[in-house]
Amino acid sequence: MKFLTGFDKIATYDESIEITEGKWKIVATIKYDDQTNINDCDSHNLDQKITGCSYEQQKILVRARNAWFDNEWFYCGIIVTVSKNGVELGKDSVWGIECNYPDSNNSSLLLVANELIEGALDDARATLIELIAD
Repeated sequence: MKFLTGFDKIATYDESIEITEGKWKIVATIKYDDQTNINDCDSHNLDQKITGCSYEQQKILVRARNAWFDNEWFYCGIIVTVSKNGVELGKDSVWGIECNYPDSNNSSLLLVANELIEGALDDARATLIELIAD
């Protein structure tokens, strides 16, 4: 199973995509990540000595940094949930992902969502086994 259609080129938090196979429904949702900040790592640092980038690369990073402060892009989490017969049974997630990054089409969000499916299904199967055992 995998998502074939991705998120919008300009995505918003709470946007979701879904697939259904049999009685399994799998939904991937973008959530705003308020725990990740542009200053958390050195990749967008204003000091070129810290980033180790060329002058041209540094210009691109500074432009992206300014766009972040202008709320043109944000950090997000992708949460994949699995439900069966309308009951949510499992989920998996990754946080700190760049959404609407300058000159990006957000295709990386679809890749992440597809990578999370198996973990969410494993969680759902484990939940079912636990419910049956009780």
